[in-house]
Amino acid sequence: MERKNKSWTNFKRLFLNVWTFGKLSYKEMPLATSIIILMAILAGVFPVVLSKVFGYLIDSITTFIKSGQINNVWQILALYIATRTALPLVDTYASYNFKYWFINFTNFLDLYTIRKRGEADIAHIEDPSYQDLTQRAFNNGTSPIINIMDIGQQNIQRFVLFIGSAFAILFIDWRIFTITLISSIPNFIVEVYYGGGSWGLFAENSREQRRHLDNRTFFTNKFRVIEAKLFQIHDFFLASSKDIMDRFLGKQMQLEKRRFAYRFLTEILANAGIYLSLAIAIKMTLTGAITIGTVVFLFTAITNLNGAFSAFLLMLARQLERNLYVNDIVDLLATKPVIKTPSKPKRLSAKEKTVIEFKNVSFKYPKQDSLVLNNISFEINPGEKIAFVGHNGAGKSTIVRLLLRIHDATEGEILINGINIKELDLSQWWSRLGVLMQDYGGFQFLAKEAIAIADNTKKLDIDKVRLATKQSTAANYIDQWKDGLDTMIGVEFGGEELSKGEKQKMALARIFYRDADIYVLDEPTAAVDAPSASEIFRNIENLSEEKSALLISHNFATIRRANKILVMEHGKIVEEGTHEELTAKQGLYNSLYNQQKSEYE
Repeated sequence: MERKNKSWTNFKRLFLNVWTFGKLSYKEMPLATSIIILMAILAGVFPVVLSKVFGYLIDSITTFIKSGQINNVWQILALYIATRTALPLVDTYASYNFKYWFINFTNFLDLYTIRKRGEADIAHIEDPSYQDLTQRAFNNGTSPIINIMDIGQQNIQRFVLFIGSAFAILFIDWRIFTITLISSIPNFIVEVYYGGGSWGLFAENSREQRRHLDNRTFFTNKFRVIEAKLFQIHDFFLASSKDIMDRFLGKQMQLEKRRFAYRFLTEILANAGIYLSLAIAIKMTLTGAITIGTVVFLFTAITNLNGAFSAFLLMLARQLERNLYVNDIVDLLATKPVIKTPSKPKRLSAKEKTVIEFKNVSFKYPKQDSLVLNNISFEINPGEKIAFVGHNGAGKSTIVRLLLRIHDATEGEILINGINIKELDLSQWWSRLGVLMQDYGGFQFLAKEAIAIADNTKKLDIDKVRLATKQSTAANYIDQWKDGLDTMIGVEFGGEELSKGEKQKMALARIFYRDADIYVLDEPTAAVDAPSASEIFRNIENLSEEKSALLISHNFATIRRANKILVMEHGKIVEEGTHEELTAKQGLYNSLYNQQKSEYE
């Protein structure tokens, strides 16, 4: 009930949303937007003028029949024909102009919303509540925005027609105007009330809808289809989706049945109003109060008034309903960032080598009570290759996330060349980093483009691409392809399908191509064969003395060459030193190392 009641307060937001996107439309297409409004006004005026001229024509013909005198019937007929001809011409041009606007504004909105969504914090993207909002907002793409704009221009036409018909009827009899107007209002109330209820169903079931969409990927995503077939679980996901859909559709049909029942009654009431108004008009004609031409005009005006007002209110109710979805889009696009950007961000000197310091840093994720990191302190100096080891869940990857400022530390501070990371220009800071997370994407372009995209601000450097493929060992398979670096990636586009290990090598090639100051690598060789992994780590070790690396890995055979190894347990650094120093301590590192070593002996 609470969500339904919100629809009554939706008028203000509808106005603001139409105004906001109307300004965007005018900014992008001023002429087409202006023509839409002008054509809507003309389309509302013409029916009133046409019916009035037709009434004059009837009276003129009646006068001629009664008196036999020639009057201005031919001039009125000419005006009627001209008006009647202009109406479809206006409609035709309006339809063409609207189609032009629709195509271009839809494309603009798609790009606009994609860009806005791309600006969202990573922390938002991982928030279930934000994902629920995204599900509601873009369940229908940007079509709700187009809907409220389309209905808006149609309602301009209906409103103009309503005002013209209303004034015409008021001059004849106020009772007809009042009866016609009041009988149309119940339809509007029903549509507003149940329109809010319809949106409320989607809002309350956002997570279930997301679950349904996730289930569908087991029938559409190539890798998930294969997995589902091998586990023979298609029927399981089909049953799960059917259960979700049945529950949702059941609620939806209950709502629509109630809407239908009330609409049935309000339609009877609306038509009763029309019949009563027409009866009054007929009585006035029989008593000689109005002419036949006037009653003909009045019949048309009553129909126009009721039709325009009913359609206006009905479509306004629909507009309010669609606006509830637009509100979600607007709320999503207006979501304030979790990571606060300083008003005057500081920039790092291009000449200064980068020193990273974690100073008494503690962190816990939002809505969680326990600390993931507890009073962590360490430094990474220029040229150092630092490795983090420890059990899963020890907090290693969280360190990476704080260094990238995906989250801010709960306590303590992270300093970059003595400047708190919160005060830095984040884009400039990211530009210094070459990051490979545990989960990484792929790019289905030509191989050289899929690598060079890591530094897309500059022209593709084929020599750098070749070097990056050697450093990542991706050259071992790329060189075997007929077209080499000019090979398309992805069988969907007629290219090569990469194995998981090949994908990781391709991702590493991007990192090497980026030629960053600091490399942040979280399990960079988890899917790579042992000889390649060893070679990759040698290449990391042999990076320029000015380049630093923060490395997370469970592969002791490779990280043992790091300048310094930090051992983590339960969110704390419990040991620190070189491989030789840590094995000599006979502590956690030595235990983990010997355990892995014994598996290969």
